[in-house]
Amino acid sequence: GISYNDIFTSSNTICRLPCQIHVMHFDHCQRGNESNEDRLLVESLCEEEGIAFHCCYWRDQGNDDQNSVEDGDGDDDADAHADDGDENDHRTVSHPRFSQEAARDWRRQMSIELMDTLMKTSNDGDYGDPQIRQHQEQVGIICTAHHRDDSEETVLLKLLRGVHITNISGMDMLTRGPDAKNDSHGRRIYFAKPMLGVRKSEIQDFLFRQKLIWREDESNNTNKYMRNRVRNELVPLLNDLMGGKGAFETRINNMQEQSRKIKKDISRGADEYLASSYRQW
Repeated sequence: GISYNDIFTSSNTICRLPCQIHVMHFDHCQRGNESNEDRLLVESLCEEEGIAFHCCYWRDQGNDDQNSVEDGDGDDDADAHADDGDENDHRTVSHPRFSQEAARDWRRQMSIELMDTLMKTSNDGDYGDPQIRQHQEQVGIICTAHHRDDSEETVLLKLLRGVHITNISGMDMLTRGPDAKNDSHGRRIYFAKPMLGVRKSEIQDFLFRQKLIWREDESNNTNKYMRNRVRNELVPLLNDLMGGKGAFETRINNMQEQSRKIKKDISRGADEYLASSYRQW
């Protein structure tokens, strides 16, 4: 198989993959110069590895000051990148006031639009491996970096907000996205989370061992958002009350498995009832 190290540190391996790899970075323009530094690191790594880089900038409608950063950067910086002739893709999109939900929908929408464009371009022959283009169906996969901790937080958030007993689950490794727009070539888009089986601490250990550079979003350490409170306060408390991370992980897994079984049993019972009713009719 291809390891995380192979994909992200070896351009030779990337060249051997039967696909085109693009990186999309989202600059929410909410953290001043820190946001700029995040973007510059990702862009420089992509340049080193010869990977196409795309960046979207968030701008709050009617509040340009919201996006201003130190040293005169911010929106002006984003606009400059969009117009400076850079071969990389930079675009600024205006939205209503920033929120976690709005930002999540924005990232999903922009990812789908970029994938749709790339797949259509690939079909025209400008991008893509000929071995892929010869097949009737094209598949685009949008990969995100969610890990195991994120999935467990999702389970807890569902429980806190209220969830049906058949839907106690974390994140799915693979989900079907919308089909490409105005498409007659069988293009399919999927969302994948290939790192769901890996914990954040394992990722950090890997980065330390490989002496790789990365950046942390400092806003994750605040408790401004519900998910952050779950991560920073509830999960440590549950680990303590349950006797350690291993016990907490086991109980989360058991709840999800029981939920899946109940859902399967209900579905099977419903199918049997409908089949019986149809025969009687």
